[in-house]
Formats: sequence, structure tokens, C-alpha cells
Amino acid sequence: MLQTSEIHTPDVPQGYFENLAGNILQRIKTLEHIQDNELSHYPVLFSIRKTPVFSVPENYFEQLPVKILNRVSTPVKVISLSRRRIWNYAVAASITALMLISSILVKNNASHPDALNQVSSNIQVPAYIHDANSYKNEQQINDAITKLSDEDIIKYLEATGNDEDNDAVASSVKENELPSPADYLANDKTLDTFLNQN
Repeated sequence: MLQTSEIHTPDVPQGYFENLAGNILQRIKTLEHIQDNELSHYPVLFSIRKTPVFSVPENYFEQLPVKILNRVSTPVKVISLSRRRIWNYAVAASITALMLISSILVKNNASHPDALNQVSSNIQVPAYIHDANSYKNEQQINDAITKLSDEDIIKYLEATGNDEDNDAVASSVKENELPSPADYLANDKTLDTFLNQN
């Protein structure tokens, strides 16, 4: 960062802020005097210079709320629920109740180990679905992941990876921990070394 030997601060005349209000009023009075002299050349404008130009009818503001309410108020339309509309609501409530009961039954059946066997006897289910049922907790899942070969992981990432995954990985690495650009130029194995260390 460049440093300068001089520090420039704006200079304000002595007593500027103390006399500011008086100076502003003096300028306004000077401008009024100039305007009055200029208006003296125009007698019609000079004669009406301080008379109010705008006026309102008598009792205008007292009558204004009543006039507004008279214009705004309209009769409210009453909508009654017909038998057909009630029937529509009853059908919608029945469908919702049916969906709720079905989801509760499916959840209860899924918690039984026999449910998967019943499904697999009727439908051709891939082997990895049957294997997934053998993992009961997070530890078993982590153990199975550590047993995966590098080739299986690469195939999975190539098949399912996308830019969002790349962004997630990039955001998890701190930039100050990465090797410098000069390190990449000096050694083409810099990235491999960095990945193996982490």
C-alpha cells in the first residue's frame, strides 16, 4: 500500500459552523431584496407577490371524510355455502383422511422385516436393494463404504457426479491451505501430494 508523507484534511474557516445559520439567513434576505427589486419592474406581479393563490371551498375538510365514505362504501355480497360446495369439501376431507391412513399403514409395515421379503417374492428387485436392508445403523454403513474399491467409487462418481458436487468439495477446502500457483509450476505432482496429505 502506498503511503504519502502529507495528510490533506479539508480546511474550514474559523467559526464556520457557529455562524452558519446567520450566514444562510443573510443570503435568503439578500435574495428576497433582489427579487423585490426585479418585481418592481412588473407591477402586476409585485402587487400579488404575497397573496395566497390557492383556496378551497368553505368547510371542505370537515365534509371530506363523509364524501369519501359515501363513494367507497358498497354493499357487501354475502356468499352462502351451497350443498354442492359442502359436498366438495367433504370429498376433499375424505381423500386427505384416506392418504393419512395409507401412509400410517405403509410406515408400520415397513418397520417389519417380513415386509421386504413379501415384496421381493412378488416383484423382481435388484440385489443392491436386498443388500441395503442388511445395514441397520450408521456404523455398518461406514464400514461398508470403507470396503469399497477405488474403481467402484470412481464409477459411482462418474455416473452421478455433477457441478454441485464439485462446488461442495471446493467449498470444504480452505483456500489458504492450498498450494500456491508457483508450486504447481515447479512440481506437477503437487496436487497429488496435497490430496494424499489430506
